[in-house]
Amino acid sequence: MDVIRDIFVGVLTSSIVAGLLIFFLKQYLVKWIDHEFAKRTTLLEHRLGIARKVDGRIVDAQLGVYPEIVELTYRLRNIIRDGMKENAGFKWDHALRPLTIQLTENMFKYRIFLPEELFEKLHEFKRIAQDAVLLVDVQTRDERLFDAESHAQQVNRFQSRFARTDQLFLEIQAAVKEKIRSLQETS
Repeated sequence: MDVIRDIFVGVLTSSIVAGLLIFFLKQYLVKWIDHEFAKRTTLLEHRLGIARKVDGRIVDAQLGVYPEIVELTYRLRNIIRDGMKENAGFKWDHALRPLTIQLTENMFKYRIFLPEELFEKLHEFKRIAQDAVLLVDVQTRDERLFDAESHAQQVNRFQSRFARTDQLFLEIQAAVKEKIRSLQETS
């Protein structure tokens, strides 16, 4: 009987020790898994936060680009329209050249934000503005400075090309409004 009791005590002791080991091991593993999950969740939330900030900055950058482009095209369109009414190249607004340069720089600086269709319209608009700069440059040379007839011929030669700025401005403005609307919906 002592042998059976000793076996029973040994089995019971082993079972209790094994049960306690399993209990403590389970508690440890649960806490370790919770800790790892929390750590990875925090890391994921941090990465998502960074991604949201980057996305927000990209949207902010895009939203800042578009109004400037519309402003430049608006001002250039008006300068070209008003300049075509003048009888000499030196009477054109002197802001024509710097605004054309600024539009060109912005087009290429912000190229990544411009949809292809908008970029093509801006490129055409920029080329017309550059043609206007060239016309003014030629018409303000000493030999043509006060030659109203030569100026009128050159303006007439480019009349339809310069008139295209009105249509392009409206198309650019509509494309920018649509792009801003889509950016606001996604943010």
